[in-house]
Amino acid sequence: MMDTKLDPNLLTDCDKEPIHLLGGVQPHGVMVVLDAGDYRILRVSASAATVFGIEPETLLGKCMLRYVEDANRDDLVDRLSNAARNYANPMGVTLNLPSGKMSFDCIGHFVNGDIVLEFENPGERAHYYAQGFSEHYELTQKCLSYITGCETMVDAAHFICKQVREATGFDRVMFYRFEPEGHGEVVGEAKRDDLEAFLGLHYPATDIPKQARKLYERNWIRLIMDIGAEPAPLLPADMPTMDMSDCVLRSVSPVHIQYLKNMDVTASMSVSLMNGQELWGLIACHHYSGPMFVPYTTRLSCVYLGQLVSAQMVTKLKHEQSEQVAHRRHSLIALGKSISDSSSLTEALRMNAEALLKAVRADGFTLIAEDETLTIGTSPQAGFLDALVCQPEKGAAIFSQSIVADFPGAADLAGDCAGLAMLPLGTDWKLVFYRVERVQEIRWAGRPDESGEAKPLTPRNSFEEWKEMVRGLSEAWSSADVSIVEDLQSWLMTFVIKRNADLNRLNDQLHSKNEEIEQFTYSVSHDLKSPLVTIKAFSGALMEDIGKGQFDSAQDNLLRIQRASDRMAEFIEELLAFSRIGSKGKMVAINMDELLAGIRFDLEVMTREVGAEIVCQSDLPNCQGCHGEVSRLFQNLLDNALKYGCTAEKPRIEVTGAVDGDFCIYRVRDNGAGIKEKYHKRIFRLFQRLSSKTQGSGVGLASVLKIAQRHGGNCGVSSEPGQGAEFWVKLPLGDE
Repeated sequence: MMDTKLDPNLLTDCDKEPIHLLGGVQPHGVMVVLDAGDYRILRVSASAATVFGIEPETLLGKCMLRYVEDANRDDLVDRLSNAARNYANPMGVTLNLPSGKMSFDCIGHFVNGDIVLEFENPGERAHYYAQGFSEHYELTQKCLSYITGCETMVDAAHFICKQVREATGFDRVMFYRFEPEGHGEVVGEAKRDDLEAFLGLHYPATDIPKQARKLYERNWIRLIMDIGAEPAPLLPADMPTMDMSDCVLRSVSPVHIQYLKNMDVTASMSVSLMNGQELWGLIACHHYSGPMFVPYTTRLSCVYLGQLVSAQMVTKLKHEQSEQVAHRRHSLIALGKSISDSSSLTEALRMNAEALLKAVRADGFTLIAEDETLTIGTSPQAGFLDALVCQPEKGAAIFSQSIVADFPGAADLAGDCAGLAMLPLGTDWKLVFYRVERVQEIRWAGRPDESGEAKPLTPRNSFEEWKEMVRGLSEAWSSADVSIVEDLQSWLMTFVIKRNADLNRLNDQLHSKNEEIEQFTYSVSHDLKSPLVTIKAFSGALMEDIGKGQFDSAQDNLLRIQRASDRMAEFIEELLAFSRIGSKGKMVAINMDELLAGIRFDLEVMTREVGAEIVCQSDLPNCQGCHGEVSRLFQNLLDNALKYGCTAEKPRIEVTGAVDGDFCIYRVRDNGAGIKEKYHKRIFRLFQRLSSKTQGSGVGLASVLKIAQRHGGNCGVSSEPGQGAEFWVKLPLGDE
């Protein structure tokens, strides 16, 4: 017999109790440990004497198969020799015992390479598997149908408790959910009518020590058939203690036995509710009127139900939270638009303060925007935020339900504020939300320790309901609150970053514009001055010729004046066209074959004059853009090639195109004199020419670059002297 007396050290330090190494089993079943090679019995529990009717010492060293009914033997060997060692429990096994043939539920698994068989539930079950499947299907189908239609988790919890109680027969079934702080609350219950209700009671986190939580996460079902039963030791006793973490018959911690006895519980069962790898709840079953055995198939149904419940309820909770977030986020859309349309964040928040506080569920806020401060609603006393500056700040938002606990240096200045959410928005930018105190009443199953000292865990003696009034806390920041606040922080940081970027961009643009204006002024004055000088000079000569009656000479001077005026008009028109790029025009899909055909037709006379040949690739990819601007772009490229790229004996201009991801790259290549590398970027600048002798206004290629960039693309040139020039332009891909 095992020594089950409580160790005083365990009573004062039960969170360190090795509950997986207790060395015994619950006596309603038998555990047998076999050699995986020859199925020789290495260990057996002392309960074999009462359950099998065989003294355990006589079983040691014998082959287990000699006791197995012939009809079961081959099937059992096949299951135990499965290379994957992954088979369905339980196995129906009939043993030849001194009292005759007896059928058992057999649960098999492996521990350190040895086979562990656990036998329980002796008796005759002719339709064992069919009955188990029927029970499982009925319970699962009923619960799934109901849970799917439930509006709240509480409704589902009550229904689950009712179904589990009907399936197992326990006096009380509770749906127990863990809070983020670690303690648990009973959110659903089904019980005998004469029992006191536990619904709504909270249990401290210390009721389930860390090592017990780990076992709940590892094994999703745990049955304690009889609290008062003496555990049966595993023999021989002189062998090392075996890890029983995965054993269903594992004996019970004396500390936990005492805990249950303090609650007048005589038998219990628990089903783990998991959220991924995290234990988020339990279905806890208590019995008060003696032992309670639940067959493994029914327990297995409860495990599947627990998995189903976990998945459904976690999904339902996430759905509820997402709906809340979506509803509240919708109210922030108007605020976001107001902020984006406003030049002042302070004014935008002032105008939308009510909607902002409602969305965040806060009672007040303070915005610090560089040298400007805005406070709306309930707020702390002056100097509070200065005290917070001493606290560590990170880029992420900081949430606190208790200013007193988290920011003791600022607590005296908190006023009516109990909680806060602090959103860093950038250097000298910060938004802080405040929540007032929410006094909470918590109903505990027994009074939790108030000392605040770190004390060893002990089994509790009192479970009498005790009400605690919790002060100094605001409403907790839920995951939905955090999501909303972090979204808001992201939007506001975008505003601040955009504002700073706009200021920097405006400064850069101002500097660039000043340079452009200087260049523009110089170029315009230079390019307009030349024809004006010509006009002035020949106007004087014209007057002299008319005075002298030299009309032939006067006609020649008049022609020169007209040509100078035409050059001025052409130059001014090009400037106007350049200034209008991007000012209007609808983006459409452009058929490039048709567009190039039209441009070639317009340039036909000029092409003949220089003796050139323009060859366009057939089936050019279409681009997306403003038709007029794209037409002007290619007109300028071909015009440039005809003017400056036709120095070869047989001038040839080729136009090709290819798709590159979401863009098209078009190339216009000539076989002319080529361009030195040092001029490759310069020629795309406004009013830039290769030399003072070069014809043209210096606007054409600058227009090509501006149009390409306006469409989200770019352009450039590849060329070497004597090798011709290849101009390329990148434009968005259009529909076919």
